[in-house]
Amino acid sequence: MNDTSNRIVTANHLRKEARVDKDVWDHLDELGKVDAALKAAWWDTDNDGVPTILGIDEFLKEANKQQEFKVRLTSRNNEKKAGGDKGSIELGLRRELLSEIYAREAAADSEIVAFREEVLGGKLLEWGEVETWIEKQIKQEEADDLPTHWLSISLPVSQKDFQKAGLTDREGNAIAMTGREYVACEVKLFREKLKYAKPGININTKSSTKIETLAYSKQGDKWPYHKAIKIGGVLDKLREISKALAEAYGWHEAEATSFILADIRPWVGLCSTSSNMRLTTTIAPRQKPRSTWRIKMTIDPMLTDKQVARVYRQARREMLGRNKAGCTNYKAIREKSLRLALFFLKQPSDIKAANRTNRWNKDLTPEQKKEGWEYNTTSRLSKEGKETISRILNPKLGPFAK
Repeated sequence: MNDTSNRIVTANHLRKEARVDKDVWDHLDELGKVDAALKAAWWDTDNDGVPTILGIDEFLKEANKQQEFKVRLTSRNNEKKAGGDKGSIELGLRRELLSEIYAREAAADSEIVAFREEVLGGKLLEWGEVETWIEKQIKQEEADDLPTHWLSISLPVSQKDFQKAGLTDREGNAIAMTGREYVACEVKLFREKLKYAKPGININTKSSTKIETLAYSKQGDKWPYHKAIKIGGVLDKLREISKALAEAYGWHEAEATSFILADIRPWVGLCSTSSNMRLTTTIAPRQKPRSTWRIKMTIDPMLTDKQVARVYRQARREMLGRNKAGCTNYKAIREKSLRLALFFLKQPSDIKAANRTNRWNKDLTPEQKKEGWEYNTTSRLSKEGKETISRILNPKLGPFAK
């Protein structure tokens, strides 16, 4: 077994564990995260005698969040720098349209409406006020003496324990119940097991503690920021909503927080890459709306462009389905339809249909008029605008369109 008792954890060791880009590492260093991690870290050996660094879980979690945010920013900048060809224009319009739709849908969510009304008093913050507001809330919650850590305790349980608590029947089958009833049974089981936690009786408990942090973004800054927060307070509720939004729409939690507080519309990424690659593909279709579905590819860098294209083409066909001719069922939405949907969304809700049609026709360029973009009837413009929004938000995608 390797002797690690006198071994010192260095910055190089941490850098290898974190696996982040140089600028992300430099940013962590500026924030003092590296020094804090070095003070908390120590060497140990696992069951196989392999040297392992312990005490750096929170640092690695922070490093992953910073790297993720940087990848999103790089992808956004790359899309913005894309050329002015028709395909790039349509890609940009699709991104803008999805960003607008997701922001509007999220703003109507009951939890966000309630939070903005009850906590913000119905008045949104300016982006530059977000950090000050969060710091003010932290001081308030410190005065309220709210808890700061989650204590997780793992207790070994048997099948009989589950039966006694009412979670399963005699055959071990789960019993149907509401979420509230299930939690009540789990609490009952936990209390029963703790009764035997007396001196001299070993129940092999394993415990850990965790601090929750709230992520937020600052205007003009390329990095997300995190503040340690109390449990059960306003900021903890904000963290939960931000996390749910990020999972639903593919946002970063920092973007979701700034959206809730200041209505800063997050950017929707359409493509990104990672340098930590293996030869596998994963299709993740069970999210709503369907426009948030993504094909995630991890690729061996030794594959050629043609081989990568073949892997992607097959994964795309599996998601979108194929018609009798062997082509994908999904029909791309063109520039005219994308611009119409975006125009339709941005018009005042109380505008008359005829005025909306006149605005559309008036703003067209000579080239667009020549290509037949004008509308002679208000009903056709409204119908096509709504249909495009529906198609882009929830497209019918092959075997997953249920």
